[in-house]
Amino acid sequence: MITDTHCHLDASPLAEDVEAALARARTVGVSRVLVPGVRPAGWDALVALRDRHAEVVSIAIGIHPQCLPEMDEAERERGLASL
Repeated sequence: MITDTHCHLDASPLAEDVEAALARARTVGVSRVLVPGVRPAGWDALVALRDRHAEVVSIAIGIHPQCLPEMDEAERERGLASL
């Protein structure tokens, strides 16, 4: 069993056809995919992605350090409170 521990299925170009991306992963032996969250604005979509593909997709909710400068103080505080 192979797990891809860092795959942004929620970002282009993979997000345009998640089913095809997962099919390609299966053909090379990947049976699980971990999708990391990078900022609070995308967390709800990650949960929905995981719910649609629960047999394959796990998520890691978080804030990527490179996103911090792009986030205003309110978004940072809401995100940290949600975590």
